[in-house]
Amino acid sequence: MILNTGFTQSLDPKTQQTDPGLQLSFEATPLMQHYLEEHQLYDSESAIHVRVNRLLDTIFGEDRLGFSNEPFVTLAPEQALIERRGNCITFAMLIVALTREMGLDAHFNQVAIPPRWRQNGDVIVETGHVNVVIVHAGKNYVIEWLDYYRDYGNQLIEIIDDSRVRSHYYSNLSIGAFRNQNMREAFRWANLALQNDESNANAWQNLAVYNIRQNELEKAEAILLDAIENGIKQPSLYFTLSRLSEMLEKTDDAKRYLKIGEKHAKKNPFYHYRIARKSHEEGDYKRAIRAYKKSIRRLPNYHLFYKEIAKSYLLSGDQKNWRISIEKAHKLAKNPETRQIYERKLALPIARISLRTKDQPSSIFEEMLWR
Repeated sequence: MILNTGFTQSLDPKTQQTDPGLQLSFEATPLMQHYLEEHQLYDSESAIHVRVNRLLDTIFGEDRLGFSNEPFVTLAPEQALIERRGNCITFAMLIVALTREMGLDAHFNQVAIPPRWRQNGDVIVETGHVNVVIVHAGKNYVIEWLDYYRDYGNQLIEIIDDSRVRSHYYSNLSIGAFRNQNMREAFRWANLALQNDESNANAWQNLAVYNIRQNELEKAEAILLDAIENGIKQPSLYFTLSRLSEMLEKTDDAKRYLKIGEKHAKKNPFYHYRIARKSHEEGDYKRAIRAYKKSIRRLPNYHLFYKEIAKSYLLSGDQKNWRISIEKAHKLAKNPETRQIYERKLALPIARISLRTKDQPSSIFEEMLWR
């Protein structure tokens, strides 16, 4: 059974006990205003990057309390400031509330990330990522607090409305209730998610899963078909509908929805990246290179794609394209440490490159490409 939230959810009992109501606010509360005053952050004269960095220093500085990344905890902004913990959407909501109070034009940014799933019992959760974009003088300044997303989180700008973030928030609470077997609360949160944003595929799917759990398969099917009628084309919705069609013994429909889902999924560069990684691990380097090229066409400025395709080039015996790819990765990498790694790879004489066979790994090869 597939249950999509789009964002990792809270399993924290304290979170589940609190009813934030229909209007989750991104306006600063008196406590948050006091925080900004206490740290002298109402400064409108300094450059934007100085102001934002000063705010982040008050949260992450060595003498501060910090902010703990807890993927299963979703908190409202003020509670996040108090507890200093939460997942990406929790942190994003807090930063948006604070920076807007500082007079900055802050927005939520939904980042396309490699498909990731977490499983608990018979519930599979697809996760996603949100960060913050400050718009100033026609430029986008991305606030990303997790190292894993820093390299490409500033390339994939998809600013989303506050209503979508509210919908994600309630979807998170819904999935938490599902996993805690609290079906009444799961239904309630899923409804709130849909009320806040009818274009959110995850909210539709959560309602469908509720009906599946109630053994109301036809109702679940009707909900997903309504979502499609509303113009939603998220791949996971079609995958869910395909699985549901199998449960209803509608074999032809199941195949058709699966095919449509795969068609839409192919628009995501990380869909091809996953295929490429799998092909590389299986030793099919030509297929891996083709898939990596599709990823690069869809996201041409992400250094990791060039780093990965370089591995397949080298193992296929193409040293020329290995070097071209590593040089491109070096050019695109923004992190100084990452650039140094590429520089070390390029400094090794080409004559010293040993190709690894499946049975006999090469220490030179490992040094060059896998550090």
